[in-house]
Amino acid sequence: SLNSEISAASQEQANGIEQISKAMNHLDSAIQSNASAAQEVDASAGHMKDQAALLQEVVKNLHTFVNGMR
Repeated sequence: SLNSEISAASQEQANGIEQISKAMNHLDSAIQSNASAAQEVDASAGHMKDQAALLQEVVKNLHTFVNGMR
């Protein structure tokens, strides 16, 4: 009957909407995880940049010291 077909179609539509909702929640979670990881990488990159600058200064001072001993 028409009523049972409408009921079945409505149920299929509800199931489809539920699947889309679950997929969107999963995608949102993945995006949040990626954003968090990107912030951590950015912080690490900044720390590495600072360490590289410090190392460069140490090498420069060592070079000056070694050349002064000659």
